[in-house]
Amino acid sequence: MNFGFVLPTFTQADEILNFAITAENYGVESIWMQDHIILPKTDTKQYPYTKDKSFPLNPKTPILDPLVTLGFIASKTSKIKLGTSIIVLPYRNPIILAKNFSTLDVLSNGRALCGIGAGWLEKEFEVLGVSYSDRGKITNEYLEKIKELWNEDKSSNLDYIFEPKPIQKPSIPIWVGGNSQLAIKRAVIYGQAWHPTRLTPKQVKDKLPYLKDLLSKFGKDTKSFSISLKRNLNFTDLKLPNINFQENPSSLSGTAYEIKKDIQYCKEIGIDQLTFDLSTNNIKTAIEIIKYFMNTNK
Repeated sequence: MNFGFVLPTFTQADEILNFAITAENYGVESIWMQDHIILPKTDTKQYPYTKDKSFPLNPKTPILDPLVTLGFIASKTSKIKLGTSIIVLPYRNPIILAKNFSTLDVLSNGRALCGIGAGWLEKEFEVLGVSYSDRGKITNEYLEKIKELWNEDKSSNLDYIFEPKPIQKPSIPIWVGGNSQLAIKRAVIYGQAWHPTRLTPKQVKDKLPYLKDLLSKFGKDTKSFSISLKRNLNFTDLKLPNINFQENPSSLSGTAYEIKKDIQYCKEIGIDQLTFDLSTNNIKTAIEIIKYFMNTNK
């Protein structure tokens, strides 16, 4: 089982590096960045991962560009993988995005992970001039283009040159976010991993027959396809300040023993990787959580 942590919404360079370097030193597999370009002033009640559809982030929260930030982290780390969880694919020109990720992969010596999704915030699409209703179709088309540019054989048939190619071969791993059957199918067709969020392990288990049927249908090797679940993490036996944890059924919340038991169940049902959101923007608290988690899950 591998573990990753989403970078909290820090904006200070020293805090970002402290978080990333600590994670790397304690054996965390990957660090992840979320993606929003703008946020509406008032909640649109469209967030698919809370009961009342409210988005738990203050619209004034500064969210750094994910790929610029990951490039910055890459310059000060050497082992930890660098991923987006997730980048909203329809927001950006696919050729430019392919170049961004390829550049990150080259400069990090093959540590990039391309986590993508179709998006959910209609107002953000509207401001960016992108069709919200066509976001699924756009996502699939952009994935085709990106994979074509990264693939040596496919790109050789184009009448233009795309360089540099990613260091990782055959290309940068694509992790597809989303909980729906359409998202699972997209992951099987275009990706190397399904990356759902805010599901319980039991809900993931219930979706596995559909996933396995698709893998068989499309001739994909189940051993080379991963399942990564993104969840909120909270230790009830670690009394720390600056925690703003909001309980929901999919959260991983409990004592160190209870959390370890939950992780064991995740392994048993076939989840390969867990990515955690931390309910804090305090660097000292975030680092203490990482240390405690990694020390109790060796």
